[in-house]
Amino acid sequence: MKDMHRVGIELVIIDGALSRMSLASPAVSQSMILATGAAYSTNMNTLVQQTAFVVDLIKIPLTKEANLKLLMPIEKGVWYIDDEGALHELSHISSLSQDFRFEGMDRCKTLYVAGALVDGFLEKVRKNPKLKNTELVVRDFTKIFVSPQQYRLFLKAGGMIRVLQKSKLIAVTVNPTSPLGVTLDSDTLCGRLSEAIQLPVYDLMKDNVNDCVPQSTQTNSVCETQTPTMRCN
Repeated sequence: MKDMHRVGIELVIIDGALSRMSLASPAVSQSMILATGAAYSTNMNTLVQQTAFVVDLIKIPLTKEANLKLLMPIEKGVWYIDDEGALHELSHISSLSQDFRFEGMDRCKTLYVAGALVDGFLEKVRKNPKLKNTELVVRDFTKIFVSPQQYRLFLKAGGMIRVLQKSKLIAVTVNPTSPLGVTLDSDTLCGRLSEAIQLPVYDLMKDNVNDCVPQSTQTNSVCETQTPTMRCN
């Protein structure tokens, strides 16, 4: 993409998918469009719930500035910041390990996972009373590979997740027709999804894009440079 910009190309569009979420990382793209639809599920409840979960991850706030300066250069491992702002590496812990213990972390205030955040790790953090008030930080939302159930259990227990780099979601689109030929009602799908995520939702195949956007949420969106399309399929 840098080579493209050097020769005068101003807009680069990256075609991604739910299985290639890394393309939506802020390290790769400046903004993103989330494309979902019946190809992911012909069950409207499942489709709305799963898409809303992805949007929740995209909207995770940034960690504080002091953490950004300490953690941004770190690209691997598990680390923590104590109550005096000192950084420590947990060399014996991998976020993908099934058998590990958090030890010597009584003063942990921020726990940083540079790699993938998975269910097992998140569950261990949630169940450890010493980490009850700890902020859990990941690089960006594409590093989160947890189930909606574990994610909500963590938040319900008072857990806090933050990111070093926040993605910019500029639009959500739907395709109500699955490859199998099943077609969901576009107006109902757009309305329910828009209500769930509190953002405009567009069916781009309709004659008038505003037809599927509730009046209270209609807005004009402009695609920005390096915009990946992430499909829930």
